[in-house]
Amino acid sequence: MAVFIVDIRSAGSALKFGKCVTVREYQLVDEYAIILKHFPSNASNTMAGSKSILLFATTKGNIYALDLLTMDLLWKLQNPKSHGIITALTTDKLHTWLLVGTMRGILTLYDLRFQIPLRSWLHPSKSRISALTLNHDPKSENKQVIIAAGRNELTIWDISTLQCVEVYAVKTGDEKTTGIMLEAYKSLEAPSETELLMNSFKNNESNLIESSIRAIISPSDCRFMITGGSDRKLRFWDTSRIENSGVILGLDKDETKPRYSTNTCENIKFHFEFTYSNRNQANVNMSSRTGFNPSSQSGSQNLVIQQQYLMRNHTDVITDIVLTEVPYPMLVSADRDGVIKIVA
Repeated sequence: MAVFIVDIRSAGSALKFGKCVTVREYQLVDEYAIILKHFPSNASNTMAGSKSILLFATTKGNIYALDLLTMDLLWKLQNPKSHGIITALTTDKLHTWLLVGTMRGILTLYDLRFQIPLRSWLHPSKSRISALTLNHDPKSENKQVIIAAGRNELTIWDISTLQCVEVYAVKTGDEKTTGIMLEAYKSLEAPSETELLMNSFKNNESNLIESSIRAIISPSDCRFMITGGSDRKLRFWDTSRIENSGVILGLDKDETKPRYSTNTCENIKFHFEFTYSNRNQANVNMSSRTGFNPSSQSGSQNLVIQQQYLMRNHTDVITDIVLTEVPYPMLVSADRDGVIKIVA
């Protein structure tokens, strides 16, 4: 692994960016880093004195904390290999606990003060944990996490009680015909080694992989989230007023804007996005992706419009999202094809 810096200089009203310069290198043996998370440390935990920490997970299920100033390894954790490859991780604001999610949908909570595992449980979808982030709502008391798993939905969980408290989901159809299965939002006991060998939950993963959220942004001190995933749409979720939510990028030509609603069932808040769907809409979406519409009367003109939409929207799974502040606020998203989109 290599850590590099980019020199930024002010040139009047504009900024000039220098070349990438490598400042640190760390060599892993027979394993590769797959998830990186950087944060400044504090004096309230066992990483006192370290001001720049790189937290990373590897292909062998190891989790390392590296001091980037001294390049000393602060600690190492070993996630059970039977739980699957680590796909997401997050910590609290004081970095006293760590939550890890895997390909098999198993979550493990660690106490970073003593570097010990506290508990493991299985997400009710039994599918890949695509993303984890801390819920920055002041009411969450630093103990709620946002989990991206299952069929195009986010769930917010209280890790102290393992209770689901909120759901953000994308639904197709009418609000009146959409039911809620509360059993689908209850944590499950982590499977044993024998159960994992007998059932690796591959069927669940294959059913959900083409309809899932892969990236989340939830800035601190802000009441919104931005998500992206396999449906190639960037969504803005207003967590204080759900009706103000919307699709930032990804609506196809002539696709109707979605509707949003909220209801509560047994202390769980459900926030739904409803999209109109019928055979005609499916044809519109297909023509928007391929650039061909057999029912169009002006084929060449329609083709130009479709190509403009193809250039504007992502054409593959959105895998990551970043918000920037310098030189000005921008939303940067990347997809599996290697295409990067910038919304300013």
